[in-house]
Amino acid sequence: MNFKDRFDQYKSVVEDSIVYVYKKFGSVSKTLNEAIEYSIFSGGKRLRPIMLLAAFNEVRDLYNSDQPCLNSKINNFCSSKKTNGEPFALNPNTSISTSVARADSQAGKDKQIFVDEATKHLCFAIEALHTYTLIHDDLPCMDDDDFRRGRPTTHKKFGQAQALLAGDALLNISAQAALEAIKLRPELIDAAAYFFDAAGAMGTIGGQSLEFSSEFGDAGQGDFLNIYKLKTSKLFMAAVVMGGICGFYDGQEADFAKKERAKIVEKLESYAENFGYAFQLKDDLDDKSPKGFSKKFGLKKAYELYDFYKKTSADTAEECRFLFLKELSLSL
Repeated sequence: MNFKDRFDQYKSVVEDSIVYVYKKFGSVSKTLNEAIEYSIFSGGKRLRPIMLLAAFNEVRDLYNSDQPCLNSKINNFCSSKKTNGEPFALNPNTSISTSVARADSQAGKDKQIFVDEATKHLCFAIEALHTYTLIHDDLPCMDDDDFRRGRPTTHKKFGQAQALLAGDALLNISAQAALEAIKLRPELIDAAAYFFDAAGAMGTIGGQSLEFSSEFGDAGQGDFLNIYKLKTSKLFMAAVVMGGICGFYDGQEADFAKKERAKIVEKLESYAENFGYAFQLKDDLDDKSPKGFSKKFGLKKAYELYDFYKKTSADTAEECRFLFLKELSLSL
């Protein structure tokens, strides 16, 4: 299966998950519901929940394919997979290299996409939060954009007050969905904590504040990249780290399991941080933003850094045998 077909598969599962979870939430206000639905069902790429779901599947395949399955569809598949007597279970005598070698033997084969109830909620949570940031970014007090994805922005369609409230509601619904995931799998509290730390004042919101601050005009290259890390990379990092934690079942509290999970999280963070730099540099180059990196430091430097971060991200994924995530980096 080629990358595009696999991407479309992931996106289809994500779309179903978003619709499924969204039905659990809503507002007493018809107008607010319409504004929320106009925004979250606007035809976005769903890149962050796709990365979350991909990390969940790739970590699960590499390190713990025999974890307890949380719905019957997955359970049936797991049962059939175990018939060879040697699932990809991580135990104290199994090294990462051994797990990778086993996964390599299946690298060319098509695999079923796994999604459990908790992961559905986290996919929705990160897309809801991302959507709230877009609504607020488009407001006149911030980027003042009239169109997004070929349609009027939310505040142009519903007015500034309803757009502001729709963003607020999506942030709140995102938290509710993450809490539902924790109810389903209590060990995911670390995943949710990482997510909201990445999205808050020390992450996405902090990066946006720095971008709008008076000292931004004097920012050097390092300052620009720090803002990119905060406002863009942090949510990508949250996506793959949450997915990795979902996929790495550590119900057993052995020290080896904690150490292996820490290694995976570190690699996923590195992958997504560099992915975010490349993503934001490409966005600036495509949009020719007057505030963008290329405008201040030149096209040559921007393209050099874009190529560097894109390759670094792909190399990290390849090192870990996260094959879809590698192709996702190369597709930027």
